[in-house]
Amino acid sequence: MIAVGQEADLAALAAHYLFCMIPSLWIATISECLRRYLMAQSIVKVPMCISAVSTLSAPVTHWLFIFRLNMGVEGAAAAVTAANAINASLLVAYTCLSRGDHRRAWDGPSWQALSGWALYLRIALPATAMLVFEWWAFEFVLLAAGLLKDPDVTLAAMGISFQITALLYMIPLGFGGAISTRVANELGANNPRQARTAALLIASVIVLNQALFATLLLTQRRRLPMIFTNDPRVIAMTNRVLVPLSFSIFGDGLQCVLSGLLRGAGRPELGAAFSMVSYWLVGLPLAWYFGFHRGLGAPGLWIGLACTTNLQGLVVSVVVALIIDWKKEAQNAARLLAEAGVGAEDSLAHHVGRQDERGHL
Repeated sequence: MIAVGQEADLAALAAHYLFCMIPSLWIATISECLRRYLMAQSIVKVPMCISAVSTLSAPVTHWLFIFRLNMGVEGAAAAVTAANAINASLLVAYTCLSRGDHRRAWDGPSWQALSGWALYLRIALPATAMLVFEWWAFEFVLLAAGLLKDPDVTLAAMGISFQITALLYMIPLGFGGAISTRVANELGANNPRQARTAALLIASVIVLNQALFATLLLTQRRRLPMIFTNDPRVIAMTNRVLVPLSFSIFGDGLQCVLSGLLRGAGRPELGAAFSMVSYWLVGLPLAWYFGFHRGLGAPGLWIGLACTTNLQGLVVSVVVALIIDWKKEAQNAARLLAEAGVGAEDSLAHHVGRQDERGHL
């Protein structure tokens, strides 16, 4: 961080916090794998309840480690790790001990786990690239904020802004996970029409949702920063940043949901290409231009991000609405199932059986 121009004291504190957060990376990996395993089988309520429990435990762990034990920054890292450990432990307990339908998908450790990696990586690597191109762009902007005048104030304002947008991002992220599972199941069951209907419905819902959030941010931007700080300089800077941020969440939410759709359709390479072009070839140069060359500072950085997210949301929307051939995607899903050694008729029978069990037919 010092090598890219960050202030030495801030870099040292951030480095120490990151070092303390290393255990949380491994714990979060377990949680994410098990959550996706359950969601892929339409088991959503259990992960939701477990996430609620770990979220409710977070204030307790933060109070305990930061204030009660007076551990400061180390306590903050320990609190996050403890909350993640609660989440992972409950998911492991449910997955291993419960006798639900999900146990039929896994019979325990097997040498078969070493096969099928070529097919898996063909989907997983571009899906990973799609996510990291987006998230690393936001992190790049945060690093750039540390190069602006008064970095302590600027970084504080950017940190608050990132917390607000991350909180609002959770709803599109949840919808993105849901549509990914739904589209994958419908295409695997050879129901392209239902997959397209679900995609258009979720896109409409998320646009209305983001419009509500944007209105909330614009009307309450003077009050929201006071939840995080009482420093008048940080509050004033955050007020300015929240204006372009409110416009950025339209495209951000839409591209998040539709990127989940592309993952479910087995086309993550499209999402990866869109993310790379929109963020790294368009968005970040614009953020640098407005933030530094035009002298707009932190609000300028967010203007660049707003242009990026809305551009990507528009492009992905056009692809989903006009370009994707849903019948062909269903055929591709059947081909992938065949490569994995699962017949399409087996997938369809399983899908219909699950629907019939729940009374949806």
